[in-house]
Amino acid sequence: MNHPPRIVVEVTSYNRMNDIIKKKVAYAAAKIPEYLIIDRNKRREGRSPAATRVHYGVLRNGEYQWKTYSGEETFHSRWFGPVSASDLCQPGIPSKIVEAHATLERRALAQAEAKARAEAKARAKEAEASERAEAKARAEAKARREPKLGRRR
Repeated sequence: MNHPPRIVVEVTSYNRMNDIIKKKVAYAAAKIPEYLIIDRNKRREGRSPAATRVHYGVLRNGEYQWKTYSGEETFHSRWFGPVSASDLCQPGIPSKIVEAHATLERRALAQAEAKARAEAKARAKEAEASERAEAKARAEAKARREPKLGRRR
């Protein structure tokens, strides 16, 4: 069972147009529900986290609906909760988000596997009970068909 990721987090490189324009088409086609771009435009004044913008896109009807945040503006992602643009721009934060997301994915997978095991166990118990009931019914039917020993007419 191969599913696309639930979110893509990108930090723009020197090839911003590829990051901002071309990739969004591919991610939308792959049906990735959220796309987060941390836009480190080198031409923008300063290179502090406050000068960095975060573009947050949510996939709707095959296209991303975008909002842009900067500084202390906060937005809420379905996958990692409320976060400010400047927090995302601190060194190491994007990788921490990815790690946290991976942890959530592993937890969700483990829960799904546990649920599947419990359901399989319940089905096996039901099948076993059904088999016992059928065996009992067959034995009772057989006993009714066979003449009882020691009985004479």
